[in-house]
Amino acid sequence: GTLRDGREIAVKKLSHASRQGQKEFKNEAELLSRVQHRNVVNLLGYCTEGVEPILVYEYVHNESLDKHLF
Repeated sequence: GTLRDGREIAVKKLSHASRQGQKEFKNEAELLSRVQHRNVVNLLGYCTEGVEPILVYEYVHNESLDKHLF
């Protein structure tokens, strides 16, 4: 997707069947949003409203994980 400011994003929907509670999800998302490392895609935000929680990440064009790690 694309944000209003033009940044491209990747959205990950988490299954509501997951046993992770909303409080645990929110704590994890807040921790991930603070991680700043060149080998980790930035978490831009999250949403717990609605049926399935979502994570919003920066989108990396045509890149594979191994290219960033090695």
